[in-house]
Amino acid sequence: MLLFEWREEISATDVLSRADAMGSHQEAQRGLAIVAYLFPELQSWLADARNLVPRWERALAVPLSARKLVLLETTS
Repeated sequence: MLLFEWREEISATDVLSRADAMGSHQEAQRGLAIVAYLFPELQSWLADARNLVPRWERALAVPLSARKLVLLETTS
């Protein structure tokens, strides 16, 4: 939810560069892909970041991961 507030101040490229500095660039990309799937309003914010997540993963793994995340939240 913080991304909705911060998207005007922090770009997706900045998020990925900070993740790269911490050694978690791929995890951050996948996380942002899941966030964009769950919140379509953030897709334009993510458009400026180069998406290196493979197409098959965006088509299959992201929706499955998002569903699993939502199911985990509802059972907790």
